[in-house]
Formats: sequence, structure tokens, C-alpha cells
Amino acid sequence: MILSPEKIKKLIQDPKSRSISEGVHQVARVRMHTDASLGRSNQTQAYTNWLGHIDSISDGDPDKLQFFEQLIKFPLVTTSVTSNVYRGFKRVFHGADSRRDFQFQNADFEPEFSAFVQMNKGWFETEGFKRFKTDPNGFLWVNIPAEESEKPAPYFKYLSLDDLVNASVNADGSVNWAIFASGEDFLVFDAEKVALTNSHGETIGENVSFHALGELPIRQFWASNLGECRYVKDTPVASVLGDLDYILSADVGKENVDLYAKFPFISLVEQEETYEDFERDYLKSYPETGSDGEDVEHHVWNAWNKKLQNKRFRNITGGVFKRQPPKEGEVDISNPFEIISPDTTALKHLEEDVDNRIN
Repeated sequence: MILSPEKIKKLIQDPKSRSISEGVHQVARVRMHTDASLGRSNQTQAYTNWLGHIDSISDGDPDKLQFFEQLIKFPLVTTSVTSNVYRGFKRVFHGADSRRDFQFQNADFEPEFSAFVQMNKGWFETEGFKRFKTDPNGFLWVNIPAEESEKPAPYFKYLSLDDLVNASVNADGSVNWAIFASGEDFLVFDAEKVALTNSHGETIGENVSFHALGELPIRQFWASNLGECRYVKDTPVASVLGDLDYILSADVGKENVDLYAKFPFISLVEQEETYEDFERDYLKSYPETGSDGEDVEHHVWNAWNKKLQNKRFRNITGGVFKRQPPKEGEVDISNPFEIISPDTTALKHLEEDVDNRIN
């Protein structure tokens, strides 16, 4: 199909289809569990959504969520799980009995094409395999250098689904037409040309390349669809993304239990400090409080809250439980200081559960 400027303008103005958004969402989830280069500061939206789920099941308690986030290790533990999966797939590049067979109407083209394949085979093993692993829903463009020559050598360029504005694709991954965002402009593919246009569909300068291929020089990188949506691909981890979310959650939970299961708990009798006690002792220790013009009560209150916050997260390993001393007339506590060995049942269950899901 050949797109006119008016048609291009209309397609650009159409909102991104729900099916494209589903593909973008799946890629974010896939990258979260496969891309070991992602750290806390550059995670995908899927990571934020996962934390939102954790927040919802922790009753929205900000302290619980904060502590949970502190226990998350990067790279995420699931990236090591998926690396083992893809390590097996990468063996396809080193098969001892591998075979490549191409059919040509004109046999004179076969040596030149074989040389082209040999020259570019490294792309599929490196950049191509990386895309297959972390960004499988995009498109592969066979491009030609802008410099004119008698026989320009084509090269591969990967276009991410994140940049797709609109497209018409077939079940086998072939493309009828496609429009991608390119900065403030748009890269348009149709049956006649590849062109850089503005939002009105008008070609920018001389940025247009006509071709006579009979088909577009672009197709979906991975052709196996998951269900009816042609932008959601059936990759090795597509059906287990939910399990990977669970494994990640369980591993963080195991880390939490593990911190406490390795160390004993201390139970002791101690009079709990009140705010009034803290204020009295604080003003004795820091008589200059308020000399900087800050309200004394506000100054003491901030110091009290800071102490409570530090106290809350101080005992990461093990723990100290304080019991109030008995009041007058109550039975004395027979054991005012006690060391309690933690129960490791929950830890063993989590370890077995995670191991079973991984294996």
C-alpha cells in the first residue's frame, strides 16, 4: 500500500492502538526480567507496576514498602533465571550440523548473497540475540547507506515498538505499511518508499528513498504471535512472566525472613521512653536548643521523630523486643532477659517454593 501525505497525516493523528500498547507493556515486563543492565534508577514501568502491586497487598503501609525496596537486589534475581533459559537458545549459532539453504531464480546472485550473509552473521548472534531476549516485539529494517556507490552494502537497523505510531502487519510478520516516531518527525514505510516526514505527511527535504522491492524493507523481528495480538510475541519467557513476578517477590520475602532467621531475638524488660522523658533529657544535653531562632518545641519534636525512625530500622538482623515492667500489684516477670531462637519453618518453605518454580 502506498501512503499519500493526507493518509500519513491521518494515521499520525490517530491514537496509538490498544494492541500496540499491549506489546509495549509486554516488552517492559520482559526487559524487567531479562536485562541485567537495568538498575534501580533505570527500571521499566513494569518494575513500578510490580512495586504498586506489592504496596497494595501490604495495606499501603509506606514503612513496609520502604523496607521491601531496601531488600531488592540488582540485577534482579530473575535475570539470572532467564539467562539460563536463553543460554540454551544461543547454541543455535554454534550447531555442528547447522545448514543454510537459499534458492535463487538467478544462480549468479548466490555467491554475492552468501558473502553478505557471512559478513552480517555476527549481528544476529550479538545485537540480534540481545533484541530477541529483551525487546522481541520490534521490527528489523534492512537499510542502505546514504552514500551512493555501485553496490551499496545493506545493513540492519532495529526499530523498537516504543517508537511505533501506527502500522498494518500480517500474521507472518510482514508489513504493509508502518509509521515510526523519529524525534519530532516521522519515519514512513510503504510499498513505494521510505521517507522522513513531518506531522502533515510532507517529506522533509530530500529524505525519501524509493524502492522497487515488491515488499517493504521492514518486517517484525519475531514472527510468532501470542494469541491474536500481532504486537505481543510468543518468546521463551512470555508464558511465565507471572511466575517470574512471583519468584522475584518470594525472593525478596525470603531475604527478609533470612535476615531474621539467622540471628536470635532478644526479649528484655525496659521502661519505654516517653516524649516527655526525651524532651527533658534532650534539653539538658543540648541547652542551646532554639538559639538559632527555631521554635524549641518544633526542634525537639523533629529530634524525637528522627530517633524513632532510626530506632525502627536499626535492628536489621535479629531484633530486640522490649516489654514493659510489671505495674504495682502485678506478677513479676520471671525472666527479664531472654534469647529466643527464631523459627526457620517459613524460610525453608520459601526456599523450597522458589527452587521448585525455578526448576
